[in-house]
This record gives sequence, structure tokens and C-alpha cells, in this order.
Amino acid sequence: MTGSEPSSSPPGGLDPEQVPLFVVLASDDNGFSGRPGSGNEGGLAFFGSLLDGRRNPGGAGGPFGGAVTASYFMVTRFLEPGGAEDPATVRAAWRDLHEQGHEIAVHTHTHSHGLSFEFGQWRDEMRRCRDRLAAPLDRGGVGVPHDRITGFTRQSAQRPSEEMSQTLR
Repeated sequence: MTGSEPSSSPPGGLDPEQVPLFVVLASDDNGFSGRPGSGNEGGLAFFGSLLDGRRNPGGAGGPFGGAVTASYFMVTRFLEPGGAEDPATVRAAWRDLHEQGHEIAVHTHTHSHGLSFEFGQWRDEMRRCRDRLAAPLDRGGVGVPHDRITGFTRQSAQRPSEEMSQTLR
């Protein structure tokens, strides 16, 4: 809010009936595929079961009439051995999300708290994540083109530091 009162009228002189309802679906970390044989239930398989086959109502093209999608903020250390699931299973689940039209975004590589990070540490953490998402499958990446990696989120309940803000600029 900028100090003005909330309005029940949509912008641009539109009638409320003309304005679609926007719901944002997002998930972060995403180290659990939930796929058969992974040893875990839920995770990305749960999200897939919620969204699979659902379509946005009305309109033609764009988000209207298209598949319901979500934004997935990835922690790329899950693409390395030592996580809860086989990295190849996680990588395949992430690649499937991208191919289904979901947004793939940067969380961090290590999921470090970062409260005392300097600019260079934040830059490296974000770049490492982005580069791993963009790397080809045969080099341990997910194969998402750089220009299709959308957004960043920090660890929950963590206030952005000046260094993080500088990095995002």
C-alpha cells in the first residue's frame, strides 16, 4: 500500500467481471521428486498430481485457457550426491517441470543462511545455481536456457541484506 485506500475497482476502467483471478503457486528447495523408486512420497510428484490436466478458464493463448503452472525455486545442491534422493531422479523431475511449461527459478546453490554474506558471496551463490540449472543434462545440469530461468527467492524468514539487494540489481 502507498497510503491510499484499497479499491474494489480494477485498474484501467475494467469491470470486475473482466478481470481474471490470479493465483500464484510456488515451491522452493525441491529436493524431493516423490517419484516411484525414489524412496520418498509427496514432493514434486504431489504438486504434479494437483496441477496435471488443469487449465486456466477462458480466453485464448497466454495464461488464459492454458495449463495451470507453478514457479519452482531450486536449490541446486540437490543435483549432487548426498541429498535425500538420487541426483539423476531430481534432475529428471526438474527437467520435466521445465518441459511442462512451469517456471524454473533460482533459490541458491547451498541454501546457506547468508545473513553475513558479502556481495560476492551472494553473487556466487545465485550464479552457481543459475549456471547449474542452465547446464546441459550430460554435464549434470537441467538444460533450462538462461533466458527461461525466472526469478529468485531467499531463504524463508530471512530479511534481505544490503549485499543481497545489490546482487539482485
